[in-house]
Amino acid sequence: MGVDFRLGNASAMPFPDATFDFVFCCAAFKNFADPLGALREMHRVLTPGGRALVVDLRPDVTKDAVAEDVERMGLGRLDRVMTRFILHTMLARRAHTRAEFEQFLPQTRFVSFTIEQTPLALEVDMFAGGAGSGGAPARDGGAGATASRGGAGAPKPGSGSEA
Repeated sequence: MGVDFRLGNASAMPFPDATFDFVFCCAAFKNFADPLGALREMHRVLTPGGRALVVDLRPDVTKDAVAEDVERMGLGRLDRVMTRFILHTMLARRAHTRAEFEQFLPQTRFVSFTIEQTPLALEVDMFAGGAGSGGAPARDGGAGATASRGGAGAPKPGSGSEA
């Protein structure tokens, strides 16, 4: 499998429609100037039935969660101090909340999504739906843990379905 890295705008990706089965965004979403545009672009470049996963820092991350994660990195003392400071202050400040994702996602064409929280991050798993799913925006799933339009091919929360 080849990997091709390209510099670009997350809200205007340099790829044709329906190019990828899976889109993964790790530790970058908080840096996007147009987060809703980035989510819409993720959907645009996914094939029918494709999946997107965003994993990014929580804005309410605790110092303990950051310290535990940084400790696993095996950094030297000064690097540990700087990394803890940057993660907990500068980067966490720019991170998006669960509520923000719950507002963004119904404005996209994803047919379902789940949002899981770890002590350090939010994991937002989005499903593009099959060819017959209509592509209508996802509905809010009440408390926001899961939202789904249902429809053909939409995975059930916790089913472990992979695209």
